[in-house]
Amino acid sequence: DHTWLFAESPSQVLVCSAAGRSAELLAAAQAAEVPVRRLGTVGGDRLVAPGLLDLAVDEVRAAWQGRLPAALGSGTVH
Repeated sequence: DHTWLFAESPSQVLVCSAAGRSAELLAAAQAAEVPVRRLGTVGGDRLVAPGLLDLAVDEVRAAWQGRLPAALGSGTVH
């Protein structure tokens, strides 16, 4: 279960960048002294971080969209 990777909290945020711009994003974070780590890439219908995860994008989206409703109950869906 890798749902913790997609939980956004005061100390953890998942960010996506356009293809070919990850180096720019990493440099900006480092320049601002924000700890940053590249987890993987999205292509097609999978999110892959070699040695860590290989998930369907639909599964990732469901984990992200379901997090607040699961934590707070009904009335928090999109």
